[in-house]
Amino acid sequence: MEPVRFTESIELLLAGCLAKYEGGNDWAKWEEMDAKNDKDPRYAHNYLINGGRAHSVWFFPEDGSYIFTGLEVTREVSDTAWEYLKFPPITYAVFELDYKTDVEAQQNAVWKWIDERKDITYKRIKWDAGGQLDLTDFEIYIYDHDGKFGENRIVEYWIPLTKIND
Repeated sequence: MEPVRFTESIELLLAGCLAKYEGGNDWAKWEEMDAKNDKDPRYAHNYLINGGRAHSVWFFPEDGSYIFTGLEVTREVSDTAWEYLKFPPITYAVFELDYKTDVEAQQNAVWKWIDERKDITYKRIKWDAGGQLDLTDFEIYIYDHDGKFGENRIVEYWIPLTKIND
């Protein structure tokens, strides 16, 4: 499976929450906090860039998986209940996963594409979630509820890579 495109992210700032993945509903903490949006202004999303684009960032340190679920924002706000993740400039290979079919098979095709190029053309970038975790692989799923995901159940799957010099 070839990437749809490569994109260079100058900076990506997400407001959300980080939780250890325990199986089951990996969005539970996010949904619980987001439900307070109408009752408590500390949960409001008044500073969003893409309100319909939920981000699910998976981290894979040795002690288990972690997931940061959140939305892209323009700035950090001091009086908020949300945590922030500020990603450094990174190049991503962007793949599209069709959630109407077998997603695991599509992910396996992406991982195969990466493995075939590992240490030859591209190398995965590791990151520590802004100092919250050990240095680890990570990947981002973007659910564009106002666009591709809402219409066709297509999720953007971003894999951070760096090109290896020839």
